[in-house]
Amino acid sequence: ELARARAAEQAAATERQIGGMIDRMAVAAGVSRGEVMLDRETRRIAATAKPLPQLSLPGYRELETRVTTSVPGWTANLRPPLLQLPRIAMEDGKPSEAGQASLELAIWAAERTGVPVMVLGNAEDAAIVANLLSDAGIDSSVTETAGSDTVELAWITM
Repeated sequence: ELARARAAEQAAATERQIGGMIDRMAVAAGVSRGEVMLDRETRRIAATAKPLPQLSLPGYRELETRVTTSVPGWTANLRPPLLQLPRIAMEDGKPSEAGQASLELAIWAAERTGVPVMVLGNAEDAAIVANLLSDAGIDSSVTETAGSDTVELAWITM
């Protein structure tokens, strides 16, 4: 009897945690609870974010992280709007430290949206960034531009 009561109490606590996670995802995405997708089997929660004023890609990534902080074992996927992608600063034939952080942000956004990326820069640097995107499973296309120490990224939308 006691074991059954404990199991019921644990199940209720889990449901409260999941309900809170759904609420956090809905707020993060700017959508209703009904627009949040939840898969209990794979322990994933997802939503497509509406553009929120003054929120940039790093903000959306931070919101995604916060959704599951109190519910271990769950994975959140917040699909951000197609906002401007960061520039990748290059140094000695590879992304600089700041460039690497920008590249990781761009990869996060491209993984969430599924939209391919245009890589604009000098031939060598653009090819390096395109290869790094490809290694991460991101489709991209290169457009060569005049020399610069940064590579620009843009969404390829039809």
